[in-house]
Amino acid sequence: MKQTTPELLSFDRYPILSSGDDAGYCANWAAVRAAALPTDTPTWTYIQSVGYNAHAVPTKADLHWQINISLAFGCKGIQYFTWWTPDPARGEGFHDGIITVDGEPTELYHAALEVNTTWLSRVGLELLPLRSEAVQAAGHATVPDGLEAFSPDDETAAVGGGAAVLGRFSGPGADTHLLVANWSRTQRAQVDLTWGSAVAAVSTYDPRTRRYRSRGTSRLTLQHDAGRATLIRIQRR
Repeated sequence: MKQTTPELLSFDRYPILSSGDDAGYCANWAAVRAAALPTDTPTWTYIQSVGYNAHAVPTKADLHWQINISLAFGCKGIQYFTWWTPDPARGEGFHDGIITVDGEPTELYHAALEVNTTWLSRVGLELLPLRSEAVQAAGHATVPDGLEAFSPDDETAAVGGGAAVLGRFSGPGADTHLLVANWSRTQRAQVDLTWGSAVAAVSTYDPRTRRYRSRGTSRLTLQHDAGRATLIRIQRR
């Protein structure tokens, strides 16, 4: 058996089902992350952007949710399946992708354009040089497969409010980062974070200005629309 180190590791799994959510989505992401981290191999994924057999056409919130859960797992490359809607003659029932079979943009085109230009292209640049350290669940009645339960430390002392996914990152400098993503792709959620004794300063990234805004060091309350997230920079004492 030969072993190689690829330039990147890419996979696809499409979690927006007609019957609800794909419960194995995070477990799949966890397996890919575990395979890539030891060699610092970048991970890429495909975002579902079409309806087909047993899969619903995603909403804009669904695009945000898939992207932000992927970013929380340390994803470095986002692709879409599909851009052009495949011909239904293929037999898999594809419909209403970003571009129709006849080449016309759909509502999903405009949604993807907004997500890409106002969020992904901006927060992605902040996350690209960082290393994934943990992916945790907070506020869940049952921790989803593939996620660790939140564990308090001297940076993040407590997390309350609605169900969230926390992507924790280090490097390349002394600061650490936390991506807090709303677990729900249909409901708004509030997340409350209490900082630990090692925190000297906290700031949140504003994709509109592409700058960080100081938020104090006691408690931070986030209000997230469905599928949305906030990137937080933490400076240690």
